[in-house]
Amino acid sequence: MAGERGPLVSLLVNLPYYLRHSPARPGWLCVVCNSNWPCALWRGEDGVREDEADVMERFLTSLLREALVDLADEQGQSAPVVVRRILWFKELSDADATAIERYIR
Repeated sequence: MAGERGPLVSLLVNLPYYLRHSPARPGWLCVVCNSNWPCALWRGEDGVREDEADVMERFLTSLLREALVDLADEQGQSAPVVVRRILWFKELSDADATAIERYIR
């Protein structure tokens, strides 16, 4: 429909907001709120729109390997917990999260 933004346009329009709430490694804490990243403000009140999910998944998956190294390998957090934290908007079982972790590595 006319006037509606596509997922990539929506993501780019909000990019300055997302960049302010970026992760500080190795703890993956938000540089603004100092809470686990992605923080509540980064996630937004409405979560991820269905039409944005693919773009968001690609972006977050690109960060997942680094998050697994920092949080799982170096800090001892469970790999499935790290996967679910980074891909919070997807409903993942332990088996799903483990499969993603193995694929990413």
